[in-house]
Amino acid sequence: KDGRLDILLAGNFLYAETETAEIDAGNGTLLLQNADGSFTFSNNRDHGFWSKGEVRELKMIKTADGKQAVLTGNNRGPVEMHTLLK
Repeated sequence: KDGRLDILLAGNFLYAETETAEIDAGNGTLLLQNADGSFTFSNNRDHGFWSKGEVRELKMIKTADGKQAVLTGNNRGPVEMHTLLK
């Protein structure tokens, strides 16, 4: 709510070539923009976003009770909703 654009990343790729193996250790990453334009990592425990799926799309929404949440569209899986702590 400081007017700066932050970055929320999510992904994973489970169906790679045999030689490459799965890329599945991501839980999502939030980078907060500083006043000078640089970014600071925010620990998942602080903001509450944990997505272990093969996320292909993210959408910020506001729930009926006014909380912020993130919808994740997952490859070969369901859409999930993650309520944020902050």
